[in-house]
Amino acid sequence: TSWFRAIKEAYASLAPTQFISQARGPVAALLSGIAVILSGSIASVSAAERALPGDFLYPVKIAAEQTRLVFAADTSEKIRLKTQFVVRRVEEIKQLNEGDDEKKPERLKEATDSLKRDLDTVKNQLADGQGQGPVDRTRSAKLVDDTGTHVVASLKEIRTNTTITAEARNQIAEAESAAVNTSMRAVQVILETQSDTEAQKVVSREELL
Repeated sequence: TSWFRAIKEAYASLAPTQFISQARGPVAALLSGIAVILSGSIASVSAAERALPGDFLYPVKIAAEQTRLVFAADTSEKIRLKTQFVVRRVEEIKQLNEGDDEKKPERLKEATDSLKRDLDTVKNQLADGQGQGPVDRTRSAKLVDDTGTHVVASLKEIRTNTTITAEARNQIAEAESAAVNTSMRAVQVILETQSDTEAQKVVSREELL
């Protein structure tokens, strides 16, 4: 469509040719999906940002996140973005839990499954540490641990809600466990980098303990 061609031309004008060549596959796939779902409606992007699991525009929200990850400069930026998306998933769970929808159980399951996948991705990116020096790895690990702590606290609050079903409580407990495991991996990374003098300055001994 002319709308999709306009988007491709915009990317071509904003990004170096070599970079576009490298990213063409995943980016084109994401843009194609967005073009089909939106049917040319740019205004729907704003609505997609507010979409929850099970909503028609939710795939657009996820596609937009994946596009941002494709264009992330390095591993540190990917981890920073992914931790933001993890916090988004928690907010989605909270909103779904507060809602009254006949499909609420299925939507909550989709939300918790998505959160667990995002946490697993963060943990793997952190463990890989591709292109990161000790200081960058420590900063990323500290961010992941802080995020994991926030996630655990938020999910615990949701899980102890008296109106939540037993099935949803179990699903949230699984996501909570995944967040704990991710934080534990972050602490392990921090310990691994403590032999570096500069990395020691990022996380104090008191914080580490």
